[in-house]
Amino acid sequence: PLPVLPLPEELLPTTRRPLDLSALDVLNQAIVGRQRLWLVLWQEDIADPTGLIADELQHTYPRLGVGRTFHGMALMLFDVSQGPRLSAGAPQFALRADLGEQIRLWGYDLPSQTFRPGDTVYLYLYWESLIAMQHDYKVFAHVIDAQDEIVAQRDQIAGAAAYPTSHWPVGALVRDRILITLPGDASPGRYTLIVGLYRPGQELTRLSVVGDRSRGDHVHIGEIEIQDRATQSPIGTRLDPC
Repeated sequence: PLPVLPLPEELLPTTRRPLDLSALDVLNQAIVGRQRLWLVLWQEDIADPTGLIADELQHTYPRLGVGRTFHGMALMLFDVSQGPRLSAGAPQFALRADLGEQIRLWGYDLPSQTFRPGDTVYLYLYWESLIAMQHDYKVFAHVIDAQDEIVAQRDQIAGAAAYPTSHWPVGALVRDRILITLPGDASPGRYTLIVGLYRPGQELTRLSVVGDRSRGDHVHIGEIEIQDRATQSPIGTRLDPC
């Protein structure tokens, strides 16, 4: 008898209409007056290719034990008695940079800026499509040392394999999750984090960047610190949605 909120509204999701940041507003409204929220993950690779809902709930509310195993379906339970607190799409660090006059970077989340060797950097990028795109662009995120050498990187399809940029309608708001694993032998110190987009192919052409923190063909996100292994890491435990 519990009320059900389909996200997206269609029970049969398609790769042309997955969730975007506006879904957080809908979920905030549904949480009002509720004590607990059950999240049923079904075809989430299509319905929520960037993991927006599960990610945001796990970062915002206490996760409760379900107590049973459900085969073939992921079921998560959250205590939402604190009321609506989801970010509703506001980046932690705001900026405005246009890439190739096609995609705008509105900002990013960087939950932690201090790491140890072997840790994973969680980076969230907020994109908006400015035009209907013909190509599937890839995003690159590099960790650069003082000598401008790449010490860690991540390249992946912008948006997710099930929701590439050629599927984004004009005005789509997408939060992209980028996970960068630092090498286990990384030296302590300050490192620069940069991001950009490129079109895969033989030439690997990067999109030009105009706007805040532009460096021609990439955006200077900021700096992170890698501490010695003996230093306590502030990174909290992250739960596997499955």
